[in-house]
Amino acid sequence: MVTTMSNLRLKKLLFAILPLLMALTLIATLVSCDLSDVDTNNGSNPDSDNEDKDSAEIKDTDIFTKKQAVLLLGQSNMAGRGDVTTVEPISDSRITMLRNGSWVPMQEPIHDDKPSLAGVCLAASFAKAFVEKFDCELGLIPGAFGGTSLEDWTVGGSYYNRALDMARAAQQDSEICAILWHQGESDQRNAQYAQQLRVILDCFIKDLGLDSGEIVIITGELGEFRSSSADTVNNALKSLSDKYANYAVASSAGLTAQDVDVHFDAASLRVFGYRYFAHFYKIKTGKTYTFNEDPQSYLIAPGASDETDG
Repeated sequence: MVTTMSNLRLKKLLFAILPLLMALTLIATLVSCDLSDVDTNNGSNPDSDNEDKDSAEIKDTDIFTKKQAVLLLGQSNMAGRGDVTTVEPISDSRITMLRNGSWVPMQEPIHDDKPSLAGVCLAASFAKAFVEKFDCELGLIPGAFGGTSLEDWTVGGSYYNRALDMARAAQQDSEICAILWHQGESDQRNAQYAQQLRVILDCFIKDLGLDSGEIVIITGELGEFRSSSADTVNNALKSLSDKYANYAVASSAGLTAQDVDVHFDAASLRVFGYRYFAHFYKIKTGKTYTFNEDPQSYLIAPGASDETDG
C-alpha cells in the first residue's frame, strides 16, 4: 500500500515537472540558434551577405566571354572625316575592323566608303575604351556611308544590304553587342525621322537575329555648329528613348567642326567616341565612365612623333 502511494506521488511530481523541463529545453535551443547566427554573420542577414558577395564578384572583364562586334551605321560623321594627322593615333591588338569580309588590325580610316575623304571616326576611341574596360577582342563593322539620307537606308536598299552583309560576316566568329548610329545632316527637315529610323533599326535587329532586350543602340546628336537647325533630328533621336530597352543619345555639346557646318574635327570625334562608350558602359554595368572631355587633349603635341600610340 505504501509502495503504491509512493508511485502515485512520483507520477504526479513527474507530470508537474515535465512541462517545465520542456520549456527550459526550448529556451536553450533558441538561445543557441541566436548565438550561432551572431557568431557566423555578425548579426547581419546571411542572405543579404550572399547577394552582396555575388554582386561584388561581377567584374567588367567577366561580362563578355567571346569576341564582340559593333555595327557602325549612318553617314559621313560616322564614317569619319577627321584629319588623321592632327590627333594621336589609336592602336590596340585587341581591336580589329572588317575589311572585305575578314578581320584586320584596326587603323584609321576605319571606313572606306569614300577613300579620298575618309579619316578619323568616333569608333576608334569607342573601341579603345571598350577593350580597356572589358579586356576582350572587339571588331568594328564599318557600315556607314557618307552623304546618305534615311531614304537611302530604306530596308532592302543597297546601303542597308551592304551593311547587313558585313554584319552577317562578322557574326561568323563574334557577337554584335551594339549598333552605333550617326546620321541626319541630310534629313534636317524630315518630320518623320524618328518613325523611319525606328523601322531601319528594327529591321537590322530582326534580320541579324539580335535580342532586342540585349542589343545596345547609341545614337549621336548633330553638331551644334550647324548653321541650320539640328533640332528636328536631335529631338527625334531623343524621342526613341522609350522604344528600346538599351538606348541612349550621345551629346554633341562643345564639339567643333573641321569644315564649316558639316563634319566634326578629329579631336571632337575622339571625345564623341568616348561619349558613345560612356552610355554603353552605363547600360552594361550601371557605372560611370570618366574621360578627358577636352578635345585639345587628343591633338598631337607640337614636335611629337607620328608614331605615338594614343
